[in-house]
Amino acid sequence: MELDPLNSAAPARLAALAPLVDAKREAMKAEMLETLKGFGNSLLGKFGLSLDNFKAEQDPETGSYNLQFVQSGAGTEAAGGSSLG
Repeated sequence: MELDPLNSAAPARLAALAPLVDAKREAMKAEMLETLKGFGNSLLGKFGLSLDNFKAEQDPETGSYNLQFVQSGAGTEAAGGSSLG
């Protein structure tokens, strides 16, 4: 569209490609997060933990995250979260 503003097919093609690009981006993001989770779990597994033992909640006011440790099986949360900004 920048090179040939008179090209009438360009806006239609751009509109058709936008959802495909978004879907591909989301698929790649999910794959990356799954790979990182596997890597994190492999490291934490040496200590008998997994990423499922941690819960992160975002504070809507500040945008920072509160990280809490959750005991597996017991269903109780350990005291003392950590705030990440």
